[in-house]
Amino acid sequence: MADAYFDRTEVPGFEGKLIVFRRSEGNGIWWYRAKFDGIRGYVRRSTKRREKHSAIEEARQQYIELLGRHAAGGSLRLTRVDEVAEEWFKDNEQTKQAARANYIKNTYYRYVSSFIGSRVISQVKQTELDGYWAFRRNYYVDGEGKDRHIANTRRVSAKSLSSHNIKKKPSYATLRAEASIINELFRFALRKEHVFKVLRVRASDAVSQDERRVGVRATFDQAEWRVLTRNLQSYRDAVGTVFGSDRLHSLHRKQRQQFYTFVMLLRSTGLRVGEARQLRWGDISYQYDEIEEKETVTFRVRAETTKTRRARIAAAHSEACRKWLEQWKQVSEHTHIDDLVFYSEKKGTVSQNDFSVTFRN
Repeated sequence: MADAYFDRTEVPGFEGKLIVFRRSEGNGIWWYRAKFDGIRGYVRRSTKRREKHSAIEEARQQYIELLGRHAAGGSLRLTRVDEVAEEWFKDNEQTKQAARANYIKNTYYRYVSSFIGSRVISQVKQTELDGYWAFRRNYYVDGEGKDRHIANTRRVSAKSLSSHNIKKKPSYATLRAEASIINELFRFALRKEHVFKVLRVRASDAVSQDERRVGVRATFDQAEWRVLTRNLQSYRDAVGTVFGSDRLHSLHRKQRQQFYTFVMLLRSTGLRVGEARQLRWGDISYQYDEIEEKETVTFRVRAETTKTRRARIAAAHSEACRKWLEQWKQVSEHTHIDDLVFYSEKKGTVSQNDFSVTFRN
């Protein structure tokens, strides 16, 4: 080695397999050297301690942990949380949609990495992880984000290119999303044997009971559904005091028919908006249920269109679903099995319809 050992001290209880020492060029930091059966050479690591007694205790704890990892067939490498996260992000590229994978990565590096990214993941304790909520709720108050003025060139339609308009107090829904990211990361670490027990956080620990339902709307009741359905029909047919018009041209009528079909299909199937937007005519099947004595409509939700990247079959709960689809198909100009059911067309280019203009109006 380039520099010499001195103050070599054997840590008792390990038959000479663990010693602590300092280096001549080590700024007073104590290191340890450990021997493992079946492995050639030694493992040398810094205790990051300058006081001998605490260095011995740190070396003892790390060695015991490494012995357990070695006995279980795991790696002796102490991996930082950021390193495990990078491994997880690569896995996400294969298992999640791009938008979801990017959201996870960006959220992790903005918040979670600042909190524990430099820590050895196997040494993170539950009590330490529980401190994330205090860190997060304080982030834009007097924490790391207080003076955050980073320009974001993607925010082209925002009032400001800075981050001044970020809410200082995160919502319960935001904290739940971040808890999901942290928990999924530690489950991945367990699967890859970076840790041997799962740590978890709960957003409910950060938010009082009274705050948890703020901004969460109850589901539609039957009366509300009747009003919604009636108004949708009036909108589709351009009738009534609110939606009546004799000035609509054929394109507008077609767009209204498509929007009506889209909303009613969502109501009947429970599909996510993104899944329904990517449906193709070949994904739809009609069967006659002899037990129920009625016709059913099923939808093949392809893996690449889902948030979880898992394919499934969804069934419509309303017998009228086929009628809605056939009425739309009669006016649609794209009805091949590979064509999108819901689409927008501009200058001859067909793409998914996000219905943003319709919802905005």
